[in-house]
Amino acid sequence: MTDHSTPTSTPTSTPTSTPTSTRPQHQTFGDVSTVFGRIKHILLFTGAQCSFFIGAGIATGQESMQYFTAHGWWGMAAIIVVIVLFSWILSSLTEWGRRHRDDRVDPFVDICGKFLGTILRICVPVFVFMIAVTMFSGAGPLVADVFSLPIWVGTISMAVIVAVTLMLGFRNLVEIIGRIGPLVIVIIAVVTVWVVIENAGALQDANENLAQYPPTKATDNWFLGTVLYCTAVLIIAVPFLTRLGRTDRAVRTTVAPSTLTGFVYGGVMAVCALALLATLPRTFDQATPLVMLGIDLAPWLGYVFSGITLLGIYSTAAPMLWTVADQFPVKTGPSYSAICLVLTVAALVGGLTLPFEDLVGFVYPSTGYFGLVFFGMMAFRQVVARVRRRQRHPSVATGEQARDDVPAH
Repeated sequence: MTDHSTPTSTPTSTPTSTPTSTRPQHQTFGDVSTVFGRIKHILLFTGAQCSFFIGAGIATGQESMQYFTAHGWWGMAAIIVVIVLFSWILSSLTEWGRRHRDDRVDPFVDICGKFLGTILRICVPVFVFMIAVTMFSGAGPLVADVFSLPIWVGTISMAVIVAVTLMLGFRNLVEIIGRIGPLVIVIIAVVTVWVVIENAGALQDANENLAQYPPTKATDNWFLGTVLYCTAVLIIAVPFLTRLGRTDRAVRTTVAPSTLTGFVYGGVMAVCALALLATLPRTFDQATPLVMLGIDLAPWLGYVFSGITLLGIYSTAAPMLWTVADQFPVKTGPSYSAICLVLTVAALVGGLTLPFEDLVGFVYPSTGYFGLVFFGMMAFRQVVARVRRRQRHPSVATGEQARDDVPAH
């Protein structure tokens, strides 16, 4: 990788470049010098980010049910909070990765300091692993409900596919899930909008149905639950998102996909929650409520939607376990493959023994408190950086210097 630093002006000496072997090497995804290349790049990044988040919880409907539908119309208002937090945090993390593409700085340590950052760097992979367990746990009931097969068939099949994907490496992982994401989003949106249209009249009885058919709530307070949900989902993505940002070199192709992801994710969550609210008497106690709605619309659509849901589970489980595997010093070869295999087997055991609904209600709120600390520190650093920048340059509030919102130590 070329060193772009400005050499010292001396007429007789030649600046010495930094050896490429000692600096991190990050592959970019395609040519971004043309309009078509930039659009393709933005869509690939958006698809990869959406795939990371749209897993078992959203695709089956459990996250929408517990965090939004269960709170009625306040839950619908909470979607605005989701869009704002996702857009801000995603763009901040990927931009941090872009600015640190040529070093090995850890995002947790850089943003939170050595002591607190080290604690988060150790704890977050544990929570990420628990999310992967949740994904595997969700695959089993889905296959059992739709195809009338034993739960272990779906869980083991998903584990095998994820293990193979992990061994292909990060670049191939992004390429795969980046193409799966848009497909999953479109199918979920079409089915849920269809359900809302067919059951729009039932929304006027939403409050009465909530009282008569109360679904499980992840938290009692809708606002706190939404914030914890967002911080939990996003803190486990910090290693993946910063690594994704390190593959990019331009602000417009880093921030744009992140902002777009926030709106897409919030929009999909909104129609999912609204569809479940309109059909609450049929879905409030289902393990896979969205899949059941697809089957109600048309038996064949249930099978199609189940396949899409499994893709959503896969596209989240794979990068989750990659995040854990990436904490080990070995990145390639037989040793790396062995690490991936051991992690997958461990997640498989958890997925076979722990109930999906309980995992969704426990893991995300618990992880969310760690996320509050990390993103609270990130927000504080951004505010301090902006204040200092305004003091130094009162006339400059935006522009190129906005890249320094999360300064490095």
